[in-house]
Amino acid sequence: MSYNVVGILKECLRDFGRDDLVVDNLDNHSTITIDIDKRPSINITDQDGTIMLWATVAEYNEYTLGQVSGPLLTWQVEASYPQFSIGQPALCKGEANLELCAALQPSCFDSKENFSAALEHFFNHLVFVHDLLHN
Repeated sequence: MSYNVVGILKECLRDFGRDDLVVDNLDNHSTITIDIDKRPSINITDQDGTIMLWATVAEYNEYTLGQVSGPLLTWQVEASYPQFSIGQPALCKGEANLELCAALQPSCFDSKENFSAALEHFFNHLVFVHDLLHN
């Protein structure tokens, strides 16, 4: 299924009062990167028809993960939103980094409110995880 990610994203950013983040030359076939308030970039990409949100939150470090495993586990267990696939957003190990990833449900593209809710939930989780790993 094909989604107009660019169109709905631009509407959401305008509704958030973030016209400064709206770029005219975006297309639905490339990874879209959003930089918000000195936080890790949020990337939006199409992976075989599934729209993914992801962000690099830190270098992968087993010691740091061990130190924050309690709050991370609680966060993961309590995080449940209809905008994302079950168990997401999730922390994933990249090549050398820890990434926050979430697959969007098709219903996110039914309205800009649904898509906005997904962006807002993802950003809030990104802030929580990033702050936890960097403090």
